[in-house]
Amino acid sequence: MEKRIRTQQGENYMKRISIPFALIVLAAMIVPFTVLSQDDLEDVTIRTLPIDYYASSSDGVKIMYRGFDNEQRYLYLPKSFEGTKYRFVMAPKGVAASGLPALIVRMRGKEVIFIDIYTKYLRSSASIANFDEEDLTRFRAAEEKGKIEMVF
Repeated sequence: MEKRIRTQQGENYMKRISIPFALIVLAAMIVPFTVLSQDDLEDVTIRTLPIDYYASSSDGVKIMYRGFDNEQRYLYLPKSFEGTKYRFVMAPKGVAASGLPALIVRMRGKEVIFIDIYTKYLRSSASIANFDEEDLTRFRAAEEKGKIEMVF
């Protein structure tokens, strides 16, 4: 009987010790993963710009946005950049969409890393466009550069 009581006491002791120990081990595992997953946040600048107009086709997306000086500018994003340099993001349900569409631009220094195009539509494009030759030339020029260049 005494041996059985000691065994139960030992099991209870192990249970009391194992739960905090498991939490410490779990925390030790999670912290390195979160540190590795952060994209050098202190080096990334995020800018938000309003969009006046955007159109999409199989060639890419043409966006008319407003810079910080409120001047209208055009941005040409070739289709090959989609998913690697830009993406369309639908506004969350229940959120007021009065400020959409908008560009959320992530930058490191002066280099554009990635652009989120926030929309209020289920489709990724507000209008399907037939781009003229000048637009197609700008898509090709952006694709040859291989990076996004913007004026703010």
